[in-house]
Amino acid sequence: MSLAAEGAGRAGRANSAGPLRRFMRYPPAVLSLAVLAAVLAVAGFAQYVAPHDPFAIGLAAPRGMPTSANPLGVDSIGRDVLSRLLFGARASLLVGFGAVAIQALLGVVAGVLAGYFGGAVDTVLMRVADVILSFPLFVVVVAAVAIVGPSISNVILVVGFLGWPRMARIVRSQVLSLRNELFIEALGALGAGHRRILFKHILPNLVPTILITATFEVARAILLEASLSFLGMGVQPPIPSWGNILAEAQSLLVLQRMPWLWVPAGLALMVVILSVNFVGDGLRNALDPRHRS
Repeated sequence: MSLAAEGAGRAGRANSAGPLRRFMRYPPAVLSLAVLAAVLAVAGFAQYVAPHDPFAIGLAAPRGMPTSANPLGVDSIGRDVLSRLLFGARASLLVGFGAVAIQALLGVVAGVLAGYFGGAVDTVLMRVADVILSFPLFVVVVAAVAIVGPSISNVILVVGFLGWPRMARIVRSQVLSLRNELFIEALGALGAGHRRILFKHILPNLVPTILITATFEVARAILLEASLSFLGMGVQPPIPSWGNILAEAQSLLVLQRMPWLWVPAGLALMVVILSVNFVGDGLRNALDPRHRS
């Protein structure tokens, strides 16, 4: 067998493999999925895993170094950093997934309506999306949170309601492509109603695009929450989040001499965001035909 034929055979087998098998062939995505599963498990069972109450103060001298009792030391008021790190995963992940759920709902509805019906509906929805996208997202989110008040629920709502235009534009482009497919035109010629075409034929074909886009948006939302909390505009103490744990690093003394107060939260953020992005890459390789090898 020639090298060309052998390569074509391998490509054919790769293309015929199911999405799960294609996903499993991308080791970074598989490892990242395992990491995310572990983080979710730790967040869900933090009360059983954490060595101390994350709200208990005075466990040791303020900003004390790591010891056997406090493996990551204690913060400026004597709270165990490891316990707060474990509980902080809850807030950070809740904001990430909660905000993206709102983004997906609004973005999919707007994108489908704009792409399928076109005309005035498309013009109005896309101009609203353009207006929102024309402003720096972080600045607008900070201003909005300042108006409604910083809290975990308000951060989820603000990030969700201001983040839908990206999802809407991606979904709209896919719907425009699907609307011109022959099978959609045939359904319309045979008298199929809009509801049947949308819910039975267009929306199922959008699932891979929505899933891939939402995965990357989760990483963006987690990072945005951390930035807000670092500035005191996100999750409010004493509720721990990785962002407000990082707020300890606002002091130059802490940055230079007390890395145990901020390095663990920074590493946790980095690992989770990288893992989410790698999982998104794996889903794109598995579900998007344009990225299949």
